[in-house]
Amino acid sequence: MPDPAQGPSQKQVTRDLNEEARDYARAQMATPEFAKSRDERKKVEMRFAHLKLITVFNACACVVCPAPAMSSTSPPSRKTSGR
Repeated sequence: MPDPAQGPSQKQVTRDLNEEARDYARAQMATPEFAKSRDERKKVEMRFAHLKLITVFNACACVVCPAPAMSSTSPPSRKTSGR
């Protein structure tokens, strides 16, 4: 127990093992190259999200109104008039 006559004890805070890497990443975030890279990544992510949304809607539409099934082994049948 600390001696009350010495005042409050100072708690020793140790740095994390990866703190140097975090400091480096924080320094890189302030560069214009990082901002450009971040903006480009965001555009790509938005495009993938849009494509994912489209494919989900197309999949839902196919379930509601499926396209006619065609057999790959036989040609489509032709209706002839009964003259």
